[in-house]
Amino acid sequence: MNKSLLLLLWIAGGVFIYLGFYDVDPFYFSGGSRRGLRIILYSVRVLFPALWIGIMAFVLFRKPSRAALLTVAISTVFSGVAGYIVILHFYYVFSPAHSLEAYHPYLQLSPPTLEEKPFTSERRPIRILFLGGSSTDWPDSTGTEWTSYVEKKFAHATDVEVQSYNTAREWYNVQHSLINYVVNARQLKPTHVVIMNVINDFMVNAEFSWISTGAFQPDYRHWLGPVARLIKRPSLYGAVGEKLSAAWYAKERELVELGPLPGLEVYRQKLTSLVEMIKNDGAVPVLMTEPYLYRNDLTQSEQETLTMLRTTSIGASKNWSLAAAVDGMARFTSVVKEVATSARVPLIDLEAAIPKEGAYLRDDCHYTDKAFPVIADVIAAQLQTILMVKENR
Repeated sequence: MNKSLLLLLWIAGGVFIYLGFYDVDPFYFSGGSRRGLRIILYSVRVLFPALWIGIMAFVLFRKPSRAALLTVAISTVFSGVAGYIVILHFYYVFSPAHSLEAYHPYLQLSPPTLEEKPFTSERRPIRILFLGGSSTDWPDSTGTEWTSYVEKKFAHATDVEVQSYNTAREWYNVQHSLINYVVNARQLKPTHVVIMNVINDFMVNAEFSWISTGAFQPDYRHWLGPVARLIKRPSLYGAVGEKLSAAWYAKERELVELGPLPGLEVYRQKLTSLVEMIKNDGAVPVLMTEPYLYRNDLTQSEQETLTMLRTTSIGASKNWSLAAAVDGMARFTSVVKEVATSARVPLIDLEAAIPKEGAYLRDDCHYTDKAFPVIADVIAAQLQTILMVKENR
């Protein structure tokens, strides 16, 4: 074959391959949890042209013999196979399946260990439990949870001694909180229980998600949650193929708008059951709405921070649109308020108090450091009213 034609084909092939790395799945490579993948993608975009042109220059100017080229080809193949075997070993050694102590047979992820603290004064004892998901579980950059900041707000109270227990865990929805309360939290005999489970229950309605096994089921059996990492963990070949299909000439997913949500009434029932159970134990349930970043006018950079919308509620061919997320969270938030009214329990409308801005929310529903003092102020002020606390400053 003519050398000029070979050179032209080599250049054309390189251009075709290279352009494919700019036609990526925008959902797969956005969000805070995908930072490592973005670095790999950017590295490929930088290094691929150098490699492709370097091979072309080597063949043109060094003019290696056919035997040398064959040796290089065979060495490359064997090196690739050996490298794959080594990577395969580490892939399974560091698999989440080898960290089973983090998992729980009924709660999926092990809940926080709770140890009862003795009261140290003659003031009225108040023991507040916080139930929820990662929005309650995750701390700020100093490692301090907002529940601890709330407790500190009562340091100057003259008539009560307040203890707080954060029993929340990432991934937990209201069903997790129900189980967690029954088998763990109620043993502490709380006086008040603050519940904030909204977004994870909304996500359970994404039947097309890779976390789902099919159609919505009232007991959430279709929703694998964090154990999807174990059950649906692909082989190394499959994992690489998945990432390549997202990074190179990716197929566009269908944007799904929100229709009827089968989990909305189920959520109402579970939340109501939890409230009634807490009441029957002699404690005061306090419902709380959950702040979220979803707005119909989010900028592109703000949309790229949406981790849950772009990783949890996403399937092979479909994903919710931003409008669907806005609508869905509004519906679930309304249910929280309705349950608070019908059950005649206190409501803290935290969602209304936190601006839907990147300064306060670093992704869909997780807070920046700037939000933590605001959250503590709002919740403490509402709890002070509920407790009728007196302060001596």
